[in-house]
Amino acid sequence: MRQTAIVGKLGEGMNCKAQIAATFGQAASQYDRYAHLQRQYAEKLMAFLRAKHSSLPPGRILEIGCGTGFITQQLRAQFPDRALEITDLSPAMLAFCQQQMQRLDTPEAARRDRQPANLHFRQMDGEAMMTPPAPYAMIVTGFTIQWFNHPLAALQRYLEWLQPGGILLVAFPDDRSFPEWRLVCQERHLPFTGNPLPATQSLVDGLRHPAVQIQIQQEMPSYTYRCAADFFRGLKAIGVHYSAQGRRLTTAQFRQLLHDLDRRSQPVVMSYGITLLLAQVNPHRPDKLGWGQ
Repeated sequence: MRQTAIVGKLGEGMNCKAQIAATFGQAASQYDRYAHLQRQYAEKLMAFLRAKHSSLPPGRILEIGCGTGFITQQLRAQFPDRALEITDLSPAMLAFCQQQMQRLDTPEAARRDRQPANLHFRQMDGEAMMTPPAPYAMIVTGFTIQWFNHPLAALQRYLEWLQPGGILLVAFPDDRSFPEWRLVCQERHLPFTGNPLPATQSLVDGLRHPAVQIQIQQEMPSYTYRCAADFFRGLKAIGVHYSAQGRRLTTAQFRQLLHDLDRRSQPVVMSYGITLLLAQVNPHRPDKLGWGQ
């Protein structure tokens, strides 16, 4: 028997994308109960937007990776008159989000029959999407790009899809995450089975352009768990236990990891590196930003 404990991006290939869609789909019904970090940073991401920009050009808003709808609800409240295009890789997650929004936006008698006219749902791989027919006013994605094979190329592509003055708004767990877990693995010579997470500075450097203004905010929140096993159960409950690189622990190694994390502190503390990124295209941008996407 082998145990896995991972958080992070997918391996190459469509099989991995299908696997992660299925994994998140299985977690849809219980996701809201365990995804405290994602809920908190959906609110923080929109607060970051309000604090860092003065205006948004007219037009549609695209959300990539809606999950069960934490950011979708924020967008609906903040931009009630905008056309919102809501997407996710997982059909089950997308359906759950649509049901959530329908309950929030329609009277009881009309829940089964009507969806708000300016809210559109589409199953989509955020890395495989083709160029949209018209540019967006804003593209938003939260806790999604860490699953991408090539996150920088995807973000560059999203910036190309924005109209002049448009905004790219992103939240993601970064490579500073889980120092407590990493330290125990280093001390005990155990494989660290967390998937690679994006390096913020590399992304920022790759997005630099004379026609793009970038602002970031980095935080390091810590969460407490009754025991180490609860931490790993929580990861599995929200569907982030798919191994991108195939690194696994034996049962004995996993028990050693749990024992050492429990012994280090009670309750167990686990820290997450979180980056909020806002990139706004200059209103006088050139036709192409020049990344060759």
